[in-house]
Amino acid sequence: MTSSGRGPVFVFPGQGSQWAGMASGLYGSSPAFREALDACAAALDPLTGWSLVDLLTGDDDGWMGRVDMVQPALFAVMTSLARLWISAGVQPAAVIGHSQGEVAAAHIAGILSLDDAARIVTVRSTAMRRLSGHGGMATVSRSADWVEEHAGDRITVAAHNSPPRRSSAAHPRRWTNSPPSGPRQEFAYGESTWTTPPTPPGRRPPRPHHHRAHRDHPAARRHPDDLHRHR
Repeated sequence: MTSSGRGPVFVFPGQGSQWAGMASGLYGSSPAFREALDACAAALDPLTGWSLVDLLTGDDDGWMGRVDMVQPALFAVMTSLARLWISAGVQPAAVIGHSQGEVAAAHIAGILSLDDAARIVTVRSTAMRRLSGHGGMATVSRSADWVEEHAGDRITVAAHNSPPRRSSAAHPRRWTNSPPSGPRQEFAYGESTWTTPPTPPGRRPPRPHHHRAHRDHPAARRHPDDLHRHR
């Protein structure tokens, strides 16, 4: 991080950017990237039980549908890319991230050690795999206030995704895309409520989403215990 607070910002994404062999080129051509990825492998491999370097430099794409492999792999690639930029003299003034990108940002900022970041990413992604199929999420083109008013006690607003369309005294600024999430079975009622007119176009029906399973599920309650046990 720069002392002036002015300069480039490193943005670390969530999952979805993975592809087979995504680290093979840089791992073979860039010593700085290879050193950083090897360090990630040393921290992650004992926790995951599989070879990070083999996964990221091979042609097999079978891992790309498994969140417990995708997220550690992407964490390792994005932190290694950050180390590559820093080795070239590009020092970030700030860092920001989403999902496992938040963990990568915290590590690059010096808040988390590599070992602690690896533990968090591994335990978190393993918990997500356990929770897969138990949660649901919908895209609703409504304000967060509207969603909260029409949702049950076990459904919550998961995010504020899009900015308000207009702002005036008559139309206060409100986020107009507020996806709700909760137990999958709760969406049977919600879908009929949220998809009736006059909900604006662009909606999608609720879908299973492992990121947002309800916090009352036993696997969600084990998550903090798993992190504590890894310390």
